[in-house]
Order: sequence, then structure tokens, then C-alpha cells
Amino acid sequence: MKRFLLTTLILLLLLAAATTCAFAAPVSLKVNGKLIETDVPPYIIDGRTMVPFRAVGEALNAEVYWNQTSEMATFVWEGNRVQVVIDSKNAFVNGEWKTLDVEAELKNSRTMIPVRFVAENLGCFVDWDQDTWTVIINSPSPASMEAKIQTLSVNEIEGGQRVTITANKEMNYVFSRITESSAQPGGTQSAVDQTASARPAVQTITIQQASLASGNAVLSPSFSDLMQLTSGSNKYFGSIVCKKSETEDAVEVTIPLTQKVAGQLSFSEDEKTLYIDFLDSAAASLSAGTESAVDANGLPLLNWKAEGKIVAIDPGHGGYDGGSVGRLNGKQITEKSLILPAALRLRQLLEEAGLRVVMTREEDEYMYLYKRAPIANEAHADILVSVHNNSNSTKSVKGTEIHYCAKESEEPYGLTSLELAGYVLDGMTTTVNRKGRGVVHSPSLAMINRTLMPAVIIEGLYMSNAQDLAIMADPSYIENYARGAAMGIINALNASVQTE
Repeated sequence: MKRFLLTTLILLLLLAAATTCAFAAPVSLKVNGKLIETDVPPYIIDGRTMVPFRAVGEALNAEVYWNQTSEMATFVWEGNRVQVVIDSKNAFVNGEWKTLDVEAELKNSRTMIPVRFVAENLGCFVDWDQDTWTVIINSPSPASMEAKIQTLSVNEIEGGQRVTITANKEMNYVFSRITESSAQPGGTQSAVDQTASARPAVQTITIQQASLASGNAVLSPSFSDLMQLTSGSNKYFGSIVCKKSETEDAVEVTIPLTQKVAGQLSFSEDEKTLYIDFLDSAAASLSAGTESAVDANGLPLLNWKAEGKIVAIDPGHGGYDGGSVGRLNGKQITEKSLILPAALRLRQLLEEAGLRVVMTREEDEYMYLYKRAPIANEAHADILVSVHNNSNSTKSVKGTEIHYCAKESEEPYGLTSLELAGYVLDGMTTTVNRKGRGVVHSPSLAMINRTLMPAVIIEGLYMSNAQDLAIMADPSYIENYARGAAMGIINALNASVQTE
């Protein structure tokens, strides 16, 4: 009797297993109406459907990259830059920190991500066919992804003049360049424009993934807008033209400049409004300039075309994370005690040079690593510099080292991370007076691989080396560190605008 019951129980378990397998059909993937064959098919785990990251990316005609060191997958699609990390819920869309429902994971060497992430963060439409167990992904139309530029106006603001551009959605990718020219721009000119002298330059604002509302070919401010300016005259620019780019999926705003004053870009909180400000203070600074090649702090004079560019400064570590530790004459020195003062002094030098600065932190507080890069991205910074000192188990290792990460996203900035690293290394070795160890390509470092703009990590000196530590213990080190970094940054930005 016991043997009969045991046999019956085994048969029931086998039947249940067979029934489960019969219903657990393999999951298929269809992208934009095409069935995608993958070596690792989608599957369901904890109620979440996991799809192969690369297969989805390639089916959407995206550029797909894999970094083995950091175990990070990246694809660039329709202006979107998406990054996921294996065994982590951290993901980044256009540099903004996102959280996955479940961790991305490797399955047979393929990166698998939850399909909801694709739907919610890439604007795709996701459906499920219960009869065929098929995940259906359809990409949005290009037109639905574009920001529609609605209005362009000019007006007086306190301390200058402002161009305002509004759109129906976020303007995520906006780049400015200034090209010097003595030629008058073509097209019809207003009465205000006709009195202007020859143009010293033209500032072009490129808004990627954008088009003009209502299909307009050209959008420009009205004559009445121009006449709102003080005394009915425009001090800084002539007739503005906003039109669809002929070469890329973008809108170009062309501003003929009547003085060598660069318009400074800023955004509303929802990024649907772009401000381009021409400030009297910039004009006053320029007119007060001399033939000297250095500014009041002895740093290279900032090229007027770089005036107002945004530098993000990230003081590493902080709070309970003290970073590396060195000991000199029985006294403990922490990395964080040096880098925050150096970062704050660097900010002061850059602002006095004519640049704008955004800090990831300003106080001795802990900040989660993955929250740092998004601060720079959301501020539309032009470059990022992360401030650190170094350490090594081999105590003879010494000198300054700069880390960078080459990225596809840095192309429109007129400057690469590698070039920025070279300029900063030259500046640091000049002022800190220590031999440089060179620049190092470090694509696995989160601080620089998750930023859209050119970015570097400065490793000042080695706290594990007695000679380096003695230099760091001197009060002049913080000033020399800041001046060296500022010198490198200014030289890099000057070089980036001189090629325009």
C-alpha cells in the first residue's frame, strides 16, 4: 500500500511538472513588426519580462557598446544614450539616474533588462500577445520624439538682454558655438539691424531632436520684440533666425553678434524654456581688458567665446567617506580634507575668469557616487572635473595622474575628454611641480563614463608616497592644485572655441 501511494505521488508530480512545462512556452520578441531571433530569448522572472539589451538596441538601429571592465552596456539611439550595469538596478538615460524594476543580469553572455524599462524610459510602446507569448516593442515615430520649438522672443532683463525660446517638451541636447566672421549675414534685416556695424561673429545654438511647431520653415522675433529693448536699439545682436537644420535632426538658432559678447545659456526647471543671456557685465569685462595674456589671478585670459561656459566640479568622497589616508610625522591626513578646499578655490578662480560653475557638493557630506554625474548632465555643463588625490600599495609610485573616458556623446562639445586630460595634466604639473604620470583611459569609472560632456578625474598626488604627502601637507598645495586645474581648464576651453 505504501509503495502504491509513493508511486502515485511520483506520477502526480511528474504530471504537474509536464503540465507546467507545457504552459511555460518560450517567449518571443518582436520589434517594429519584425520577429527577432536571439540566441538568448526573453524570459519571465518574478513577474518581469526580461529582454536582451543588445537585440533590442540593434533592432532599433542603435549603436550598442559593451565595456567588460565595468560590465556596462550602452546603446545610443535617436539621440538617447542608455546605460545599464550588470547585477545592478542602476541605469542611466541621457545621463539621468534611473532605477530598474529588477537588476540587469547576464544570461549566456547576454545582458538582459526588464522590458518595462524600455517602455518607460525610451518612449517605446510595449505590448504582450498572450496567445503566442510574444513581447511586442514598437518605437515611437521620430516626430513624436522631437521637441517642437514654439516661440522665439527677445526682451530686456536686468543687466542685459535675453533671447527666450520655448518648446512643448524638454530640450535635452543643446549646444552653442561661435564662429568669427566680418561678413554681414544674408536675409532681410530690420530697421534696427541696418544700423549695426559689421558682425564680429555669429553664435549658433543647435537644439538636437527638435523641429519647428506647425511646420514653419523659419521662426524669428518680431520687429516689436526688438524695439522693446532699451532706447529701441539692440546692443548685442541683430536679426535672429531659427530654422530646421539642413544636415541633422535639429533646429538651429543663428544670432549675428554686434559685439564680442557670448550669449550664456540656461534653462527653466522643466527644460522646456531656453534662455540666452547677453550680459552687460561680460561687455564691461571685455572693454576693461588689456593686451596681457593673463587675468588678474595670473591665469590664462579666457577667450571671449568661452565666456559663461559651465564647468562642473566634483569634490570626491566626503562625509564618512574620507578617501585615502596618509600619515606624516605621526599625523593622519585624509584625502577629503584636501580636495574640498581645493575644489572650492578652483570654483572661485574659474568664476573670476568668466566661467560658470556647478558643484556636486559644497560641504563635507557624503554623496552617493551615482548621483554625481547626473548633476553635471542636468546642468548642461560643458566639461566636468572630479577632484581627487591618489594612493597605491606600492609606496614608490608618485606624481599627478589624470583619468578620462572617451565617449561618443562628447563629439558636439568641440573638445574630447582626452584633450581635456592633457591640458589639465600640463596645468597641474606646472603648479604642483611634480612629474606627471600621464593620462589614463579609465572607461570603468562611473564619474566619467556616465557624463555626457568631456570629463576627467584629477588624481593630484599620492598620499601613499612620503615625498608627495610632504608636498600635500604644505598649505600652498591647495592653492597650487586649484591653480593648476584652473589653468588646464581655461586652456582647454580656449582651444575648443578657437577651432570654431
